[in-house]
Amino acid sequence: MTNVIYKNLDKSEAFTKSVNDKLDTLKYKFPELQKNSIRVTINMDNSPVKPGQQLFSVKFCINNGRYKGLTLRKSATCLYTALSIASEKLKNQIAKVKRKRRSKKREKLSLKMISENLQDVTTPS
Repeated sequence: MTNVIYKNLDKSEAFTKSVNDKLDTLKYKFPELQKNSIRVTINMDNSPVKPGQQLFSVKFCINNGRYKGLTLRKSATCLYTALSIASEKLKNQIAKVKRKRRSKKREKLSLKMISENLQDVTTPS
């Protein structure tokens, strides 16, 4: 389930579709995300003191499931650029978490196999 929230910005169906397309790509690459609730917050920061370009930020927050608590925020001067950068970074973060879990699982398995081999060697026949 995806929830798109707009702050300091009018809601845009086209941008919501772009967000859903990016998330569909991530869900295809990481099927575990299908069950997760993902909140996407789009924000426009405009300084009342300093004139110039607005800064758009996109924040992804995974609320449940395997990647619960994973939060990422990226900003850029273009809304679509911010979305692209944030979704790419989120993909890298999810892959990193997945690699860490796989590594820990393999480490536990190898330790278990070593302890079993030691028991076989130390037990007299």
